[in-house]
Amino acid sequence: IGNAAAALVESEMAILLDAGTTTLAIARSLRAREDLRGVVVFTNSLTIALELGVAEPHQITVVVTGGTVNYKQRSLIDPMGDMFIGSVHSDICFIGCNGVSERGFTNSSLPEVTMKRRYLDSAARAIVVADSSKIGKSQVIQVAPLARVDMLITGIEAPPAELEALREAGLTIELA
Repeated sequence: IGNAAAALVESEMAILLDAGTTTLAIARSLRAREDLRGVVVFTNSLTIALELGVAEPHQITVVVTGGTVNYKQRSLIDPMGDMFIGSVHSDICFIGCNGVSERGFTNSSLPEVTMKRRYLDSAARAIVVADSSKIGKSQVIQVAPLARVDMLITGIEAPPAELEALREAGLTIELA
């Protein structure tokens, strides 16, 4: 999933990387790409910032949103993170979630959902990355309806019936 998502990034792009384990895989794949130049990554993830902070400066510049530390996710949330992302425009955003179903993309943490929504509003292209265990699941808070996202990248282990239902609902899906 990380490699498939990172392959969508081109030199000179500004991207938003949400906090989470799947987005951390994207960061690792980006760092391994020697062809990239001038990429700016905005993130609210302390883990991702540290992962990308060791990349060559001409390759990737990391900008951390600021905000209050969410211990569980090692991420930065309201109020500063939300305000900062609201002033940024990116070419593409990658967000994670805890559930993907016909109800849309869902999560269990309200502060994290607020940041994810802001990411979606600040990007020209929106990509959700979710491992196959999250397909067909639904959590308590909707991040966005299916139509709000340009693509879902998930694992090949995702349940075929669930994937078909999502495709029939109009979602573009890439299996990795």
